[in-house]
Amino acid sequence: FVRVSGGLLLGALLLQWGLESCGVDLSWSIALARRWCAQAEWIRLDTTPLSSLMRDCGSLVGLGLAQWWRPGGWALPWAPRTLCVALSAMALYHINRLPLPTNPPSLFYCLFFAKFALVPCVVIALVPGLVHLLTGKRLKDK
Repeated sequence: FVRVSGGLLLGALLLQWGLESCGVDLSWSIALARRWCAQAEWIRLDTTPLSSLMRDCGSLVGLGLAQWWRPGGWALPWAPRTLCVALSAMALYHINRLPLPTNPPSLFYCLFFAKFALVPCVVIALVPGLVHLLTGKRLKDK
């Protein structure tokens, strides 16, 4: 996962650098929208093609990390699984609400990547691990 995501990310950054060095403006739609849009808050960097690639690569890295942390997962009965769903939904709601700075754009794209790498880690590894830790059966001392 990490190699594929890194390869996609490196390829996209090289392509963007190459096109920008040739004089192609890749964010032409953002400049046009800023010129004609009535309300500036409607214009967001998360609709650009590079942010889509950052989102996808971040998700791949997150999936890889989550599987690396806990390859088999946890065997949980239905009640702790339900708790995992509820806690994951709350965590994803708060992760989604995190505001990202738009200046400089490179910081925005890096944080966008990290945000979407965090999502699978929270859902697959962190929340179920926490629930397993809190609800797991204790070993009796012999």
